[in-house]
Amino acid sequence: MVHTIDERLREEVRRYHLVFACPECASYDPDGDRCSLGYPHQPHRDPVLDGRDHVVFCKAFEVW
Repeated sequence: MVHTIDERLREEVRRYHLVFACPECASYDPDGDRCSLGYPHQPHRDPVLDGRDHVVFCKAFEVW
């Protein structure tokens, strides 16, 4: 899901410590730098919102 980044989203990410990037996902394989479910992970790897106008959320994201 593609979501537009605005100041409200940035503030909520900071305030609630929201995570959404691959390194925080239970399915991420850091040794192989890949998604263990086989999904392309490039659009989901970067947790930094500054300087971006949208973020792509993974449908399989699961916090461990």
